[in-house]
Amino acid sequence: MLKRGTLGKVYDYYFNTPWDRNELRQAFRAFLDEKVSISEATEKIGIEHEGYFNEWFLYDYAWKDGTTTLEHFVRDNPLRLSTTEMVFYETLLKTNRYGLFEVLGIEPLTSMTLKDLQSGTKYTVAEVKATMHTPIKAVFFARVADVGGHYEMVGADSIILGSFGSGLKKVVRTWEDKLTPKDAHRIARANKK
Repeated sequence: MLKRGTLGKVYDYYFNTPWDRNELRQAFRAFLDEKVSISEATEKIGIEHEGYFNEWFLYDYAWKDGTTTLEHFVRDNPLRLSTTEMVFYETLLKTNRYGLFEVLGIEPLTSMTLKDLQSGTKYTVAEVKATMHTPIKAVFFARVADVGGHYEMVGADSIILGSFGSGLKKVVRTWEDKLTPKDAHRIARANKK
């Protein structure tokens, strides 16, 4: 199980230290596709959708040098974590995958079998909460990664989009663009209106 606070350490470092406010402002602007201040951006995103930004900022936002926040964290080890602790973040960096996933099977309170609709790859993820309310064939955005020798969902909670017919699944397979929580946020905002 993903230890509580493991990713929080990274967020705390990048959000609460004056490392580079301009970079953070750029990230908010890129996420919303508009020129806003940090405070305006946090208000527009809202508490209910901040998980999408946080996840995107960690895994997908490209800094000026082209690397992601997680890549920076692994490369620089700013918290001076032990080599053993850093293995977790290195594995997370190498194995995380974001996309539209379809639920193929559920083992209540234990796991779910998911299929990445873009790549066709299947994952069995250790999961408790989502096994109780997610129906078979449901499609939702998620991020999966190896967490200590097994896969788990390691991103923000997402909305269930319903089930996709075979035609729509074929369309998703042809998408070449990488999906990110920015896409899920757009759908969630449109859904809210």
